[in-house]
Formats: sequence, structure tokens, C-alpha cells
Amino acid sequence: MPVTSKRSRLISGLLLLIALVVVVPVQYYLVNYPAAVDVSQGVAPAKARINQEELLIDSASGEGANILMLMDGQIDELIDLRFQKARLTEATLATFANKPSPPPADPQVINFIWADVQGEIERLRPEERKAFSENIARIRKATPGNENSACRTLLKVEPVPASKSPTKQRFYQTNATDSVREFEMSTDTDLLISIKVSPLIEESIPYYPFARGCGKRLQVGDTFQTFNAGYWDISVIAAANSTVHFSLIQDKQDSVWKDSKDFFQPFAFGSNPLHAQRVIVKSSLANSSSLPPLEVTADGQPLAISRFSLNDEETQLDFSGKAFVKQKGVKLTKNLLEPITKYPLFYFAEGVAVAAIFGWFAASIKDIFKRTPEEYVKPDDD
Repeated sequence: MPVTSKRSRLISGLLLLIALVVVVPVQYYLVNYPAAVDVSQGVAPAKARINQEELLIDSASGEGANILMLMDGQIDELIDLRFQKARLTEATLATFANKPSPPPADPQVINFIWADVQGEIERLRPEERKAFSENIARIRKATPGNENSACRTLLKVEPVPASKSPTKQRFYQTNATDSVREFEMSTDTDLLISIKVSPLIEESIPYYPFARGCGKRLQVGDTFQTFNAGYWDISVIAAANSTVHFSLIQDKQDSVWKDSKDFFQPFAFGSNPLHAQRVIVKSSLANSSSLPPLEVTADGQPLAISRFSLNDEETQLDFSGKAFVKQKGVKLTKNLLEPITKYPLFYFAEGVAVAAIFGWFAASIKDIFKRTPEEYVKPDDD
């Protein structure tokens, strides 16, 4: 076989190999191009299963007042609060300064929980019980229609003044029944939580401080507790990375949520929308090594977070924007070759043209490397 024919086949084989090495990775990249997606198209809302997963908001920021969340309790909604590590503010401590044993000023476990007025009366000594009962009877007689009265709980959560804004917020649902939904939150900075409880003051509803939901018991550590029915105005500073536990109690059936599947919004974010760079759903199980079910990272503009809600199975976080998305560690990608399936004739013609150009290029390369046999020269007779 002539040398030039062998060389021509070798060059053709090399060109084919180069084409495969280049085309296959390029095609894979085009089909699996990592691209930002519109999270409203099947990604949002982020969902975290009760007692299994938690929601994380990373690098959150808001406009206007530096308020993280506002909770405007409804009628027939009783709200209990439990602080893992917190202390009363100086102003709140001052209101209890005349107590025989004032509350401790250092961080403690603090509970602010609903207490039935009649149950509290039973805890009193006989002489106190008689005076308390007579006082209730007197107020009840003076407020006809008090059976319609109720108390509402209002909360405001914000960073402690002069402290940094939180970079991470964590939400985790711990319990749910037909009448109770519980979740906890924590952040990486100290939080100032202002709490007010007040009977309804409306023309058609009399002021009645002993209505259901008006009685609250404040417990600070193991050494201090006090009960009051009616108006409360206290503030607590929760330590960074400690949990604040919320128990939402539906006092009357179907008054706050309709059924177990009905999603209920317990609070509103202080900034609407709240902006964040990342939203993550991760396992809350201590021994879990699984990849996060969902990781969403904003593409340039931050994500806009609008609503937190929960039912008896999961919590949900509604958000919008364009972002890079991982589901169980796998990136969502975009198929850049998808237009070919929509317009096959146009791209077929374009492919034929490209193939022709590539063929001409390959032929030119072969001509460059092709060696012409040297002309035979007869040696001299000398």
C-alpha cells in the first residue's frame, strides 16, 4: 500500500478522534448547562417535613425598619412562648422589682404560657381565692356580654439595638394536632422580642380581663413565676443561636385553621418581601448524612421571600426570583439543544452546512500534510 494512502487514513482517523473528543463533551455541556431558573416554575415553595427537616434563610435583608417578624394573634388563638436561653429587659425587670423575690437578670429558660384563670384561682390560698373570686364576680356583673370577650397576643421580633442583623434564620416544626401547631426559630444574633397581651376593646365587646386567653403565667428559671389576667407588656432578649418555641393553640374548632391540611400563616416578615441570597431545606436528624433536599442560591438579584406557613405535615416558605437550584445535591440544568427538537428542519439545514464546512476543513488539513514523492534523479555515469 502506498505510503501516502496510509498517511491519509491515519490523518482521517486522527481527525475523527479529535472530533469525537471535542463533540461529545460539548454536547453533554449543551444538554446539561448549569443555568439559573425561575423558581416559581416548580421549585417554590420550599417545603420542610415536620420533625424531619428544617428551613434555613441565609443572608436575609430587608428594607425600612429592622424588624424580622410581626405576629398579630387572632381571636381564639392562644400563643405560648418558650425561650431556651433568654433574659428579661431592664424595663421588664423594673415592673417586678417590688416582688418579694424578683426574677433573675441573667439568661435563663423563660416560659410565657397561657393559664386558665379558674385553674389559677384553685392554686391560691383559701383567703386569696375568696377575694379573687369576688373580684371576678364583681367585674363580670359590671360587664354584661363578657362571654364575647377575648384576648389577643401581639409580638414583634427584631435584632437587639446596635447589634448586627442576622445572617441566618432557622425554622423547624416540632408538633401538630387538630388544635395545636408548634414550631421553633433561631438566628445567629441576639433578638429583642416584645410581647403584648390585651383584651379586645371594642364598642360591642366589653373590656373583660378574665376572658379565656387573657390569663398568662411568666416563669423565669426555677426561682420566679407570676400570673396575671388582662394586660401584659414585656420584652425578652433571646440569646444568639438559642431557640424560641412557639405553640399556636386554636381555642375553638375551625376558628384559626379549617382542618389539618389547611395552611396557616402565623406571622408576617417585617419586610415584605424579605430578601435573601439562599434558601435551604436540610435534614434535622442528628445522624443524617443525606444531601439537602433543596438548595437555592440567588443569581445576582436576591430572592424575594413573601410568606411562611404550616399545616400538620410541613412548613412552607414562598419565594420568587431566578436562582441556581440543587435538589439532593443534583443541579438543575438547562438543555441548550432543546430548540432543535422544536425547529428540526432549520437546524438540520444548519447542521448540513456545518458538516460541509468541516469536511472542507478536513480535506484541507490532509492536503497540507500530504507529501509528494520526490522526483527520481539519474546518477551521473562519472
